[in-house]
Amino acid sequence: MTQSLAQHCELVPVSTQAVPDALLDRALARLLDRRWGRSYLVGHALATSLKRGAALDRRLKQVSPDVVVAVAASQDIAFSRSGIPVIQVSDTTLEAISGYYGLFTDVHSISQWQAQVIAAFSSRRASHTLAATDWAREALVRDDKIPPHAVSVAPFGPAIRPGGKLGPRPSRGPTKVLSVVSDWDRKGGDRVVRVFEALRARNVPCEFTIVGRTPQLPSGIHAPGVIGRDELAAMYRSHDVLLELARSNAAGVTLTDAAGFGLPAIATRTGGVPTIVADGVSGILVDNTDEAAITAAVDAIAQGRSELNHLSRGAEERAATVLNWDAWSATALRVAESVVGGPDA
Repeated sequence: MTQSLAQHCELVPVSTQAVPDALLDRALARLLDRRWGRSYLVGHALATSLKRGAALDRRLKQVSPDVVVAVAASQDIAFSRSGIPVIQVSDTTLEAISGYYGLFTDVHSISQWQAQVIAAFSSRRASHTLAATDWAREALVRDDKIPPHAVSVAPFGPAIRPGGKLGPRPSRGPTKVLSVVSDWDRKGGDRVVRVFEALRARNVPCEFTIVGRTPQLPSGIHAPGVIGRDELAAMYRSHDVLLELARSNAAGVTLTDAAGFGLPAIATRTGGVPTIVADGVSGILVDNTDEAAITAAVDAIAQGRSELNHLSRGAEERAATVLNWDAWSATALRVAESVVGGPDA
């Protein structure tokens, strides 16, 4: 984000990470975790938010920006009193993610209340919000009561880029299926294994690779473990399709990365995924619980290269036009001009 914005405006990065968590929040985190076994989210706590807001205002007074782009910074802007217009960047809301992601499933009621207060204050403080997906936009309007005209969808760009021209994929041989599983349960690692076993029982010509921390896997699945960015980029280049069977997925960084390599995705229709994967254009979306449909989708791609080539071109095109940081920053800059009074202000 910062690299792309810096190409088009004078950018001053400001961070509050050096601001220590409030003593009260550290004490509550220890007490509630140990006494009741419920999470206390210091990153969404009022005392720390007040400290960060004050620190942010001191820094903003020094640099005097025209507008603030707040990335993962609801805690910082909630109690900021600088008066400078703020564009908030968000990929979900507290209500949408509670019970959807494990981190936000078993949170103490005290922490939930504080997080809701911070979300409400940060939403009111923001002049405009950039939502990473249509799912996030709907949640922001529904949960945080942000007026629809004050939320724009700006999908994120990739974390890993090809760094060169993409070469053609092999036109023959088994279809190579890749899954990147950062969280085995949430990313549906068990589903990937079941799809592999179903396809093997049908003698479908395909090879599976699962990247990440995995349990013991059936023979025939390549499991390199946790790998670096360069190795992952090589995986994106060498495989034919990404299998992303997440049970919950807010913004889908892996899907965005894969598209940049022309790697189409077979993905579950959950969270923000439909904004990233255009069904039938850059990949195939399947219902979250329909493993038979997932298996059939991989089978269909493995049986013929024409559909795979069509989806691969669609993924590359979507990466070039929508899922990239230039497109994101263009939207951010248009919004910035509007909140400060227009391009001539």
